[in-house]
Amino acid sequence: MTLEQYRTINPAVIIELIGDDPKEIKEFQLNFLYQAKGCIQKMIQYYKTQDFAQLKGEAHYLKTSAKAIGAELCGHYLQQLEVLAAKEDLEQCKLQLARIAKELEAVKQGIVHDIKARS
Repeated sequence: MTLEQYRTINPAVIIELIGDDPKEIKEFQLNFLYQAKGCIQKMIQYYKTQDFAQLKGEAHYLKTSAKAIGAELCGHYLQQLEVLAAKEDLEQCKLQLARIAKELEAVKQGIVHDIKARS
């Protein structure tokens, strides 16, 4: 898949995973946002302390959740961060963390829009 083919939110993914129950989808999406807030803080701390193993692990953990809710681009960026952390590439990890933080904000906006549309 090319970068342009990834979507900020692909609603078909979560519907395929758990069904088309708006209440359940909202719960999953809100849980992801809560989880992501803590994960990004941990990843930044791991970056600052150059704890690449923990950074890689946290990126992997959040990637799984991102992909499950259909946050395709975020999942892609997190997967790249896993690779960069394994290489201990400090500068590229920093750039990737910035991309992830920006994309998480876009995911949040997409989820808010989706929740309002379903209400």
